[in-house]
Amino acid sequence: TQATADGKVQMRTDSRLLKPSLVRFTPQQVLAVLAEIQAPVLLIEGERGILGERAWAAQARQAVPRLTRHVLAGGHHLHLEPQAVERVAEVICLEGCTAS
Repeated sequence: TQATADGKVQMRTDSRLLKPSLVRFTPQQVLAVLAEIQAPVLLIEGERGILGERAWAAQARQAVPRLTRHVLAGGHHLHLEPQAVERVAEVICLEGCTAS
């Protein structure tokens, strides 16, 4: 994030995230790592997000033992879309209060 001239906060991206990584995992390694996650995982996706129902995304979600998934109206940056922010917060609060 960065401060704007009027004192507000603006989201920004880190250009380093767009560079190729020297570390590459095989799909099997990725699934093995996901399968070892022991904490509850809350995934909130926009119905027009970049992963959706793609086969690899579904396989990755299934690998996480304690994953709870919510698909809401919106796109990839759902938490930044004014019409979706309140619903995202509601889901986080609801799941946070009932997580075990």
